[in-house]
Parts: sequence; structure tokens; C-alpha cells
Amino acid sequence: MTNHYKTIFWGFLTLDYKAVQGYLEEMALKGYELVSIHTKLPFAKFKKVTPQKIRFYVDIFAQEEQGSYLGLCEDSGWQFICSKGLMKIFKAKENCDPIPIQTDVETERKIVQSAVINKEILPLIILLPLMFFFLNDYLYGFDYKVLLSYTQTMMLFLAPVFIGFTVLSTLYLLCYILKARKAVKEERSLPVPSIRSAKLRGYLFYTYTVIILITVIFSFIGEFGNAPYIVLIALAPGLVGILAGLSLKKLRKRIDKKQRVKKIVLVCIVSIIAFSVLMVLTLMGISYLSISDHESPENRYRAANSPVLMLQDFYGEVGNDYRYSSFRESKSPFVKEYYNYYEGIRDVGRISTEYYKAANPFVAGIIYEGIVEENAKYESQNIEAKVFEADKVMYFSKLNMLLISKDEVVLFLEGDIDFFTEKSKDVIKETLAGQGKLEE
Repeated sequence: MTNHYKTIFWGFLTLDYKAVQGYLEEMALKGYELVSIHTKLPFAKFKKVTPQKIRFYVDIFAQEEQGSYLGLCEDSGWQFICSKGLMKIFKAKENCDPIPIQTDVETERKIVQSAVINKEILPLIILLPLMFFFLNDYLYGFDYKVLLSYTQTMMLFLAPVFIGFTVLSTLYLLCYILKARKAVKEERSLPVPSIRSAKLRGYLFYTYTVIILITVIFSFIGEFGNAPYIVLIALAPGLVGILAGLSLKKLRKRIDKKQRVKKIVLVCIVSIIAFSVLMVLTLMGISYLSISDHESPENRYRAANSPVLMLQDFYGEVGNDYRYSSFRESKSPFVKEYYNYYEGIRDVGRISTEYYKAANPFVAGIIYEGIVEENAKYESQNIEAKVFEADKVMYFSKLNMLLISKDEVVLFLEGDIDFFTEKSKDVIKETLAGQGKLEE
């Protein structure tokens, strides 16, 4: 029969190693025998064989024990196939009746508990209080500014996902340990999960992993999507590290010792230089997203095409002496547009604008109330909303700050401007409508 290979999703968790044993024997009866399991990805390679009964043995043990343990298994009639993390897989040698390896239930329980708890579950349990603290801080000390960033909203979303997964994993582990201890007392074999339940846990685990990965990728693209070259620069250091690692691995195998040392040193030096240059470019690129400098024509051009207030909106042509301007822009799933512009000119004045266009009026309300709370220490008064054709207006007289909310838009102004003149009202109404003021 011509060999035919088939790649199958492999989502089994370490604790379900006994279910793997039954699964492999079931696959052999269907005519597929395990060849290998990818070390990093959840996929296994099977070859097409004549349907037959093959005995498999699956155990877990640490890498440092592998040498002596594999020898013992080989001597007992088991042929090593492959491993996946702590899980080692064997099949019975041809024409051989292999000797069972793990016969003492208590010893097996201790091995499982030590390997799985110490190496896989314990790190998650240690992180759990930190994630609870993080989520609590977000919920009870919530800052509306979290809604302005893809990255921070990602963390807001992932924290409960991580906590839920960790809690469920820990409960499952504790249930298994309790059942295992009961089995030891009753001198029975350790509990063997069903193949179906083991597969389900695997799907849930990798679904959780994929959710995190996709969320991180989309957050990264969303955060820097307005500057694609920054995404490429930010990814480049990681690519350099991967290429350097692959090069070193190749050099170790194919070059004699003298040449190997020289080549390794050269690869390391080139990698360090490339990594350093790319990191500098990355930082420069990211700083571009928050432009803040003196007399920047680019700042003023971007502001003129954005729904923010400029001094020229109130005074017409203004001088350039000692002009300062800054412009920052961002967005998130909750805030479609956010602009922060500040401009100051000597002998003219200054103006600061924060413009928020939320995903919906409810989010706009959160931002509005957040700004009110942030400035609660200053004397404030509610202004009749129809003055600016808005929904809510609050004025902080001491610092001359005006906060306006209309539908999904929030506008927060501060500066040396009288916001209540007819001209100022018209300019503010235009800005609330999301109109930029094109420069001549």
C-alpha cells in the first residue's frame, strides 16, 4: 500500500495523556498511525496504514529524566515515537508483548501532579491574583482614557478572558487531583478522561489562544494603522531575532568548530547592530504618532483639516513669533476619532482642544462624565445646552474650560478665548459637526 499522510488537529492537553492513548489506538483501527507531532503548533502527522490493532503507551515526565526513562521503555518493549511537551508517546514493538511501565497508582499520581502543576498550571495560578488586581483597578478606578487606545481596550477585554480560562483550568485540575487521590485510596487506576471530553478541552484551550492572538494583532494594527511603516519597523526586530536564531542553529550543525565560533560571533554582532538600529527607528516611528514640536507646519496643517479649534479661527491671520503647537490623534473600538491639539502664540494667546467621536452616545456619556469627575475640584456650572445646539454643556470658570456633549461627540476646550461670543459659538458648532477648517 502506498503511504498517504494526513495532518490532523492535535489539541490534547498534558493532563489528558491517557485519553491520547485510547485516541491513537482508535485511529490505528481506522487505518491511521501516528508519525509525529509538531513541537510548536497543534497538529499531528499520521500515515495511512492497514487498519490494525496497535498498542500505545503515553506517559509524562520531565526533559531531564528523558534519557534513562526512554531506555527503560525501550527495554520493556516500547518503541518511542515522539513527544509533545511533557507528553511522551510509545507504541508496542512488533512481535512483542511489552511490559507495563507505570504500575503503581500512587507513584503515577505524584508524577502527574508534580509535572502538570509545577510546570504548567502553577504559573497561571501565580498570575491569577495579578489579573484580578488589574481588572479590579480597571473596573473600580476606571479612567475614560482607557477607551482611547486599542492596546488598553485589548487588555480590558483580555483580563476577564484570561481569568475565566485560568479559573476553569484550575478547577478541572483540582477535580482531577481529588479523583486521583480517591482512586489511590480505593486501589484503582487513575481516572481516564474520555476522548470526547479531552478533545473538547483542547478546542477550548486553542480557541482561547487564538482569541488572544487575533485580539493582539488587530489591536496592534488598529493602534498604528494610520502609519503602516511603523508596523513594519516594529515587527522587524522580532524578524531579526528569528533569523539570527535560525542562522545560529544552522551554523551549529554544518560548520566545523573553528569556523563555527567565528561565524556565530559574526552573526551575533550583525544581529545586535541590526536590532539596535531597528529599535531606534521603531521608537522614532512611534514618537511620530504623537507630534509635539515648535512651529510645526505639519501640526497646523493636520489641525486645519481636523475638527479642532485654532487661534486663526478666532483672530484670522496670526503671527508666527514663538509659536508652539502639538497634535495627537488616536482611535479605538470605542472611540472612532480622537484629536488633541494645542497651540500657543506670543502676544496672541493659546487654545487647547480635545475632540472625541465615540462609537455611540453611551460611550460619549462615559467620556463626558469622566472629564467632569477629573475636574471636579474646579468650580463648575451647567450651561443651557441649546446655546451650542448640544445635549450637555459644562463650564469651569476658573480655568476657562468648556465641556460639550452632542450625540456621540464630546468636545473639551480650554484657553484664552471667550467661548461665549457669537463668533466663538459658530466655530464651536462647526467643530461639533466634525468640520475641519481648510487652510488657504
